[in-house]
Amino acid sequence: MTREEVVVDVDVLVAGTGASGMSAAVTAAAHGLQVLVVDKAALFGGTTARSGGWLWIPGTRLATAQGIEEPPGAAKTYLAHETTTHFDAKRVDAFLENGPKAIDFFTGNTCVQFDMPTLFPDYHAEAPGGQQGGRSMVTRPFDGRELGARIRQLAPPLP
Repeated sequence: MTREEVVVDVDVLVAGTGASGMSAAVTAAAHGLQVLVVDKAALFGGTTARSGGWLWIPGTRLATAQGIEEPPGAAKTYLAHETTTHFDAKRVDAFLENGPKAIDFFTGNTCVQFDMPTLFPDYHAEAPGGQQGGRSMVTRPFDGRELGARIRQLAPPLP
C-alpha cells in the first residue's frame, strides 16, 4: 500500500477535536484564518466527549451577574496553595486574565453557553483563597439535532 501525498495550505493546523483543539479552531476561524482540524480518532470530541463539560474559571461575568464578588488576588492565592511547588505565576496570571475573556468570546460568538450554580464550591473551598461558588461552570445542553448527519461523527458520552 502506498500513501499519496496531499498538500493542504492553511493558516492554522489544529491537532485534536477535544475542547482545546476545537476552541483553538473556532477562535482562529472567527479571526478570519483558514483552519484545518485533524484527529487520530474516527470521531470528534476527544476526551472532552466523555467529560461533564465543567470549567473552573474565576472572575467571569457569569459570577458577577449572580452577585458573586471575587476578592482581589483570591484565585491566585488559591492556585498557589493548590499547586504548591508547581505554581507558575506567569501562566496563572495569563489564565486569570484570559479565562474570563474566553468565556465572553464563546458566549458572545457561538452557541456555547454556560450555567453557574451559585453554590458549587472549589474542591478545597476552605483553603486560602478558596470560595463557596462563582468559579465552576458547566456547558448548557446542546440539541444534537442541530448537527444534522454530523451527529454520527461525534463521540458518544460515557453511559
